[in-house]
Amino acid sequence: MSLGVEGGIAQYFVDEGFGTLYTDIFVGEEPESPDSLIVVLNTSGGDIPSAVSEEWLVTVRVRDESYETAHSLHRDLAISLQEKGQGFFGAMKIARLEPLAPPVTIGRDIQRRWRVEQIFRALMKRSFTFA
Repeated sequence: MSLGVEGGIAQYFVDEGFGTLYTDIFVGEEPESPDSLIVVLNTSGGDIPSAVSEEWLVTVRVRDESYETAHSLHRDLAISLQEKGQGFFGAMKIARLEPLAPPVTIGRDIQRRWRVEQIFRALMKRSFTFA
């Protein structure tokens, strides 16, 4: 599993009972199967350091043959993330997790499965050690 924020969020989804890692919850790539899945992607290209914190952009995508199911599952995932808001997601400690925009239906893939996604910003506090 990825050790980044996307891996931590995927593990959080597993811990919350949304699915099983690498069966219907995936990190970093969207496989051709199964038809119904959750994928968590690091869309920031890595961490973007600032003076006091690290910021990551993470996309949460849901794919399903049913438009209603895709939207319903995505809504449940987004609510779960927003209610938690901060703390440990898997092994990653996130100081603040927030959506950047509402979810977007990005249409159907080549196999006519619906895809819904939303971008979240995750901020992690840096820790400093003084000698």
